[in-house]
Amino acid sequence: MKTFWLFRSNLKHLEYYHRYDNLPQFEAECHDFYMLFPIWLLRKEYFDAVVIWRLSDKPLKEINFIVNGRLYSQRWIRNLSEVFNYPKANISFFRGGFKEYDTVTKQKPDHFGLKLYLATGRRTSPQWDGVYDYLLQEDKRDMLFRDHKSLPFYKTASPNIFYPYVNQISNIHYDICWPCNFKQIRYKGQEYFIQTIAKNKDLQKLSIAHCGNKPGVGKNYVKSMELKILSFLVK
Repeated sequence: MKTFWLFRSNLKHLEYYHRYDNLPQFEAECHDFYMLFPIWLLRKEYFDAVVIWRLSDKPLKEINFIVNGRLYSQRWIRNLSEVFNYPKANISFFRGGFKEYDTVTKQKPDHFGLKLYLATGRRTSPQWDGVYDYLLQEDKRDMLFRDHKSLPFYKTASPNIFYPYVNQISNIHYDICWPCNFKQIRYKGQEYFIQTIAKNKDLQKLSIAHCGNKPGVGKNYVKSMELKILSFLVK
């Protein structure tokens, strides 16, 4: 049986999409690319099973979907080393530059099959000497500084969440909608985005709306730059 493992993050809190216990609702309302693309892998019959591994300090019930007769499972463990209690994977995808990933891949590299590492910003390569077969890069500029083990990787957005607003043009009040995560301001490029606008008078003429978490962080940063360029919409 061909198995795909995805390690989503080292965060231990539940996301909103963990309340969905049926596949149609999960696909329709989950925006997270990394949770959705393994479903496509199952539908294309590239794998017989997908396991999404998440960390939790307390036991949580698995969330299982059947996709084209194949298992899509979300499982919670206290420590990543617990995956060694399960049959090894054919391919493992590590999203995020977390120390826990590097630690566990060094323990038993073969248990993860082909190991793919993807992180962005300052974490485009492992910081704690993790063992990976390929580093996936989202920006061609990062490819210039990597060895032959790097591959390009470009993600898409969920068409159920992000789609053209062509049928209600008269109701549009903003030139740019900016979905961003101000909880991770050091890693997601928010400072770069705002600083770029601050240097360009033409960009400052645009009406820009932020939709996402921690709008207060964004407001304070824009204020510190003495700008009035963004409207902050509560998520």
